[in-house]
Amino acid sequence: MEYLCTWSDVGLVYSDYLRIDETEKLPPVLNVLPPPWMLLSGNVVGAYFLYRRAVYQKVGDYRADREYAEDYDYWVRIYKAGFPMMRLREPLYSYRTHPDSMTSEAARMADNPHRADRVVNDYFKVKS
Repeated sequence: MEYLCTWSDVGLVYSDYLRIDETEKLPPVLNVLPPPWMLLSGNVVGAYFLYRRAVYQKVGDYRADREYAEDYDYWVRIYKAGFPMMRLREPLYSYRTHPDSMTSEAARMADNPHRADRVVNDYFKVKS
């Protein structure tokens, strides 16, 4: 909230995080997320984010037809709507990895086209 209150033009903030394994036997690993302008290359926003009501009022709901990429689609729509995004350069949460997570499930879907590719094609590819 502090960042959104300080930077009134920013529409969305997200932060770096600590990745921990399911057993917590290994030390946490700092995961530094890319800056917002790298959205073209993939989902740069992690699981910890906050955006203004004005963003939702302009961008609308998440798209149900973007399973496993609905968040990426939403961040791109925010970006394309002209809302500045800010990465907070501090780990504000811990993310536990385990083999049954949704992230792991998405990675196992190797025989299906990656859903994020559809987001890139819809919003960043030049149409002829």
